[in-house]
Amino acid sequence: MADTETRMAALIQNLRDAECGDEAISRFLELGKKNRIGEQLTLLAAHRAALLGNVRRAQKSLDCMDYLIFNLKKENPGQL
Repeated sequence: MADTETRMAALIQNLRDAECGDEAISRFLELGKKNRIGEQLTLLAAHRAALLGNVRRAQKSLDCMDYLIFNLKKENPGQL
């Protein structure tokens, strides 16, 4: 029993670490109780896609920042 509780706690923590909200976690667990694995996978895939979108937006911002830094250094070589 304790092993099952430990695994469940680890699963919930993993979902939280992946930035799943309480509603998504509850839905995921409810689907698990009903053995609806396909729907769990769909839920996880949708959340993964949202996270990837965030990564891409952050990468674009980083690229812009790198460009600004590069140009500032290039235009002001003696002031570094």
